[in-house]
Amino acid sequence: LPPQSQVVFLGKHLLSRFSKLPEFVMELSCQRLSQREFPPLVSLVTIEPGYRSAPLPSKGVAIMFTKAVPPEGISYQVLHRSISLYTSLVRRLLRDFNGHECKEPDPGKFTLAFHDLLSALAFACTLQQELSRQPWPAKLITLPGCQKVTDPENDTRVISCGLPVSIGCAYGDQTHCCFRKALKTTGRPDYFGPLPNLTARVLGQAKPGQVLVEGDLSSLKAKSLFVSSDTGDGNNTLCIVTEDRDIVCKSRGFVTLKGIYDLKQVYSVSYPELANRKFEAPKGLVIAQLNNGSMSGPNKTLRHGTSVASSIDLDSLK
Repeated sequence: LPPQSQVVFLGKHLLSRFSKLPEFVMELSCQRLSQREFPPLVSLVTIEPGYRSAPLPSKGVAIMFTKAVPPEGISYQVLHRSISLYTSLVRRLLRDFNGHECKEPDPGKFTLAFHDLLSALAFACTLQQELSRQPWPAKLITLPGCQKVTDPENDTRVISCGLPVSIGCAYGDQTHCCFRKALKTTGRPDYFGPLPNLTARVLGQAKPGQVLVEGDLSSLKAKSLFVSSDTGDGNNTLCIVTEDRDIVCKSRGFVTLKGIYDLKQVYSVSYPELANRKFEAPKGLVIAQLNNGSMSGPNKTLRHGTSVASSIDLDSLK
């Protein structure tokens, strides 16, 4: 491309009834004219939305990182086939949840953006469920971490099978949480600032096959939300009731994240059918939330209304 040029991805479209295949449409201009505004592209069908349809941080954006975790000993051929199945599934499901693909910096690792947190969580839960139903190579499902696992309460229900994927998510609705910019190479939307940095740290806490989300979920715009304390592991569970599917959010406590001063509460999220998946505690866990509303950690006991960040010497946790 010429120097000082600006590329904007306008989406993937079926341009007319005479088109045989959808086309990727790009806008090219010099940087001095990059702020020009044009009417939306008119096409027969929009297969994938473009940069200007991506979430604006000032109106709220959920950033999500997904990462495939291949097992040791996997052959190149099996890995290539498995990653191909996974990436195709991600891109197909994005259309159903109005999500945006920002980039794929490495094979099997995506940065995604959603207009609201509920859509992001529904996408992640659906992705984890559909991953268990893919036609994986026979050699893959013989490897550790990829084998078929059934629900201990219902041995006819498969809760895990195939390539494991870790997912981290965080939401922000203020301009200063991040800013949106078109990538120079692809013109796709990408986000920079504290929110994507936080999301990356949350992903680092997620185990293979787990969806981990940071933040207070009580503000979700769902049909209803209620707390169930009968989990048996000392952590509260939120049930998000929507018009389509219920979503189970198990509190994993408060964690300390590298480069982030405040403690962050994280939830493990899934559809009810996959709620019996078992994961180890986050490696950055500091405080576990108890059924009675208190929080406990090493030599600490706190109640609601107490500032967690000010009650713990974070410097001592580094």
